[in-house]
Amino acid sequence: MQRENGIPLRFARRIGGDPRTGERILAGRERGEAWAFLYGPDGMPASEPAPEWADRRIVVADGGLAYIDLLTDSMGDVENNYDPVLYYTEDRAGLLNMPDDVTVEQSWHPGWVDYFVYRLGERANRPRARQFTVARCQDVAALCDPRLADWVREKRIELVNFRDALYGSSEYQAHLKEIGTVVYLKVPLKELERRIQNFATRGIQMEEGQTLADLYAERIPLYEQYADVTVATGAGGLQRNAEKIIQALGDFA
Repeated sequence: MQRENGIPLRFARRIGGDPRTGERILAGRERGEAWAFLYGPDGMPASEPAPEWADRRIVVADGGLAYIDLLTDSMGDVENNYDPVLYYTEDRAGLLNMPDDVTVEQSWHPGWVDYFVYRLGERANRPRARQFTVARCQDVAALCDPRLADWVREKRIELVNFRDALYGSSEYQAHLKEIGTVVYLKVPLKELERRIQNFATRGIQMEEGQTLADLYAERIPLYEQYADVTVATGAGGLQRNAEKIIQALGDFA
């Protein structure tokens, strides 16, 4: 597989730049704004993944529409108009139209900005760099924004990390086994139904129309497959269950 220093290369299909971003850049050039001459109006070129990664079906959506409101010389406009949450709630890149088996890679630049970065920062491309100072703080706020959390829940978006997207959960489960003991706390379905009153607040991801019983039947074989130790914890209280776990781990060792 294509790698450089152990890092996968060309693992995703890239969707070409949206013309709206190019139009904003060309308009900035016509006004003589310095930042606009540091961007190519054609945006990110479309490309296909390397053959060995193609079956992962990872897509990099056009990022220009995420930061289009940063394409200005006015810091006031950046502070007033740049809102990363809108990239999702307005579905600017058409993420909700992607097939269900596609994983969309998303990258933001959250961070803290001190006086040096805000007022001086990168000197070689200052007109471009200054657009990504305050925006880093805005990215932090956006990623913690309840509007984004609500969108993820309402649209039933499954969040995964790069490791799972590239290698699948089985590779991750193997990693867990390498570094420790995988314990499956087995709870009967009826007990789970009694405990769980609000799926949204518990962060349980289910397909539309799927019930807890459906999800239980889907996941139990996986839990049983990867567990080193299984402990029945449906009843008995915290103290008793803790004792059962300790005893099971001792027997496994």
